[in-house]
Amino acid sequence: MADAVVEAGRKTGPGDAFESLANKIDAIFHPIAKKLTLVAMALVVLMIISVTLDVSLKLANISFPWISEVVTYMMGILTFVALAYVGSIKGHISIDLLFEKLPEKLKAGLGTGHKILELILVVFMAWRLFVYAGTVTTLTGSVLTKLPISVIVYIMFVGLVFYVPVILGDLLHNVASFLNNFSIPGLVILAGLPVAVWTVPYWFAALGFNATMTGVMGIVLMLSLILSGLPLAFGLGTAGAVVFAKLTSFTSLFNFTGRALYSSVGDYYLAVIPFFVVMGSLVAV
Repeated sequence: MADAVVEAGRKTGPGDAFESLANKIDAIFHPIAKKLTLVAMALVVLMIISVTLDVSLKLANISFPWISEVVTYMMGILTFVALAYVGSIKGHISIDLLFEKLPEKLKAGLGTGHKILELILVVFMAWRLFVYAGTVTTLTGSVLTKLPISVIVYIMFVGLVFYVPVILGDLLHNVASFLNNFSIPGLVILAGLPVAVWTVPYWFAALGFNATMTGVMGIVLMLSLILSGLPLAFGLGTAGAVVFAKLTSFTSLFNFTGRALYSSVGDYYLAVIPFFVVMGSLVAV
């Protein structure tokens, strides 16, 4: 889904001030995001070396338990520090087939609503990672590194902090497009979509949905968001969050999110992913 840009030579519109501000944000944070992704690339190389060394040593019946712990730390860090760059180059996977068929005025409203959903989810994740880092006081896994998990979680949090202005810049681009293509239906979509999605637990409760029906409708919600053009990761994350809140509570969602974000990427078995990255890069060359 392409963001709005100010076209050279066209007449000025009410959204041009937002477009100008968005361009300034892009100019500041795109270079930062690019430097952060260099850190992620370096960690990919280190992970490959570490995993290769670990496997080689195991063949020789030599074991260094701290290697697997370090690899899980690197996996968590590289995932989150690379997000800002992925966002700045519009690298998230999305399905635009239905979105592109909409009239421009509806696309402007829906695109802005999407960006609001993205911003809400990223700010929410950053908040919960920060809170989780403050509660983690013990080591898990090998004690050889003597490095608390909280240090890694704080670094992951910083990665999301740099991602927020990237999404904010995209949101301002879309706000500019919406103002320049203003319509009442677009305004309804813009304002209604985020509210409707994040009040889903209350709607489902009011309709008396049991766990099975909640799961089914959660899948419908997820597919609807994705097919409307919301990037895949945000569609999965947003639908998963609101369905989890319905099945448990928002308090449980808050308590679960920070821990889940770390455990979902801080896994030694995911260390194989960098090998596929390298293989894909070699094929591309």
